[in-house]
Amino acid sequence: MAGRTPHEALAAFLGPLQRALSCVTPAVLVHRPPVPDHVQALGVSEEPIRLTTTGGGPAPRLYLEQQYELVKAPGEHGPWKVTTRAYRYRIDSPAGTELVLWHWHPADRQGNPHRRPRPHLHAQVGELRGRHLLTGRVSMEAVIRVLLDDFDVRPRRSNWRSVLDAAEAQFEQWRTWP
Repeated sequence: MAGRTPHEALAAFLGPLQRALSCVTPAVLVHRPPVPDHVQALGVSEEPIRLTTTGGGPAPRLYLEQQYELVKAPGEHGPWKVTTRAYRYRIDSPAGTELVLWHWHPADRQGNPHRRPRPHLHAQVGELRGRHLLTGRVSMEAVIRVLLDDFDVRPRRSNWRSVLDAAEAQFEQWRTWP
């Protein structure tokens, strides 16, 4: 997301994410202490995010973390842009067992060899446990859509599909790589 000032760029980045999050929880995005190399960390005010199901039964738990950086990006929409530097999304069972994790944490600028340079999925079942299954880039909005479509999570907004569609469209417009 771009803007004429760092503040505008940050607002353009956070607004769609907060609207997407509001589809499943009243929790809000919060800033965490920065990580090395001036990268900012973004989390959620409630951790884990406790969700509800449409049937009223036990619901999965959600963890979200994203790291981003404000960078100079000259262009028609302004000289500032927010770019994602890493993410960690996790869905746990109602009992707290990890079910699925989406990660992207490329090598840091110090060349940490324990980082995986490509987006990947951890499916916590059987033979797949501990493996890094490559994926494309995954948005926070896509994880929220998985909860609503596949985990029977109760939406908090009747227009959740259009909210997620709009937020994902902005994500796709501004991402610099698929």
